[in-house]
Amino acid sequence: LEALRRGLLVYNFRSGSHNPLALETFSRTLEGLGWTLEWCDLNALETWRNLHEFERIIVSGGDGTVSAVVRWVRHSGIPLMIFPGGTGNLVFQNLRLPRHPVELAELCHRGYWETFDWVELTAGEIKSGFLLMAGAGFDADLIRESESLKASLGVMGYLLAALKQHSPQESE
Repeated sequence: LEALRRGLLVYNFRSGSHNPLALETFSRTLEGLGWTLEWCDLNALETWRNLHEFERIIVSGGDGTVSAVVRWVRHSGIPLMIFPGGTGNLVFQNLRLPRHPVELAELCHRGYWETFDWVELTAGEIKSGFLLMAGAGFDADLIRESESLKASLGVMGYLLAALKQHSPQESE
């Protein structure tokens, strides 16, 4: 028999498209494959000190949640699996991971991984990082405006936020 394998599942149930049934299917599938999962709310992430107890870290949330977890584990060498739970899930989509929770759990179990870049920017005392893209000006305003709209409108919140940016600034 294969020894029990341990995973840390970091969740953010405040993210856009949280689907409890799909996440439950994912976690039960992993448990059926011999995994034991410890669940951790994103807000309690900093309390976990010994990451090396885990073979995988699974993050359930949107792109902001994924970025926060990647920043936290970036030097650990522990593979990270993304379970889509946000509004846009751009990181998940760009990795072309399967959407079905059973297929995703099986992929996690087999140890599929890809490497990607984490970029950090420092401006004065502020340090920030990103995975896919960074924006300023119009793009930053659009994302900031969409935050309050995504809960009720989903992906359409991005469109409405873009339409509200009626007088974008020109740069020379």
